[in-house]
Order: sequence, then structure tokens, then C-alpha cells
Amino acid sequence: MIDPHSSLNSTAGIGVFFANDNSCNLSEHLPSPQQTNNHAKLYVVIRALEVTASHLDLLINTDSIYVIQSYNMYSFKDNCDLVNQINKIIQM
Repeated sequence: MIDPHSSLNSTAGIGVFFANDNSCNLSEHLPSPQQTNNHAKLYVVIRALEVTASHLDLLINTDSIYVIQSYNMYSFKDNCDLVNQINKIIQM
């Protein structure tokens, strides 16, 4: 199945911004065969969680209804591997 919002030759990227000159800031290519915007939106949450210390509280600001619904809906099926990965990181 092809995401209607992507093309066969597209590549996705992610970015995380904490503050000016913060070593945790990221700008990366999406390392996945699924180069869709929805996949990237969930993956960026994973990367934000990975680069911060596990003992810190983290507030993630997003304008993505997809990310919010993916995380909050119990029966969500799209990209469930990424949602499960987010849950594992949060529970550490």
C-alpha cells in the first residue's frame, strides 16, 4: 500500500528542538523503508525520548493530531510498532 501523501522517491526527515545550542537537538533522515509523514511524526517522538535522560520529565509539543490519536487510542493499528516502541521507552 502506498501512502497517498508520499511518492515513490520521497525521503522523510525529522527534527527535534530543545533550545538554542542544546546538544540534544536533532536533524536526521528517517531510517526506515516507510518514508511517510505519519511514520516520521511517530519516529521523532521516539528520538526525542531517546536523546533525553530517562529521569527527566519531558513535555512533547506537537501539532500532529495523528501522533496524539496514535498514542491515546487503544485500538490504533497503523504504525503500532512505533507506538509500542514509544510505550517501552516511557516505561523504562
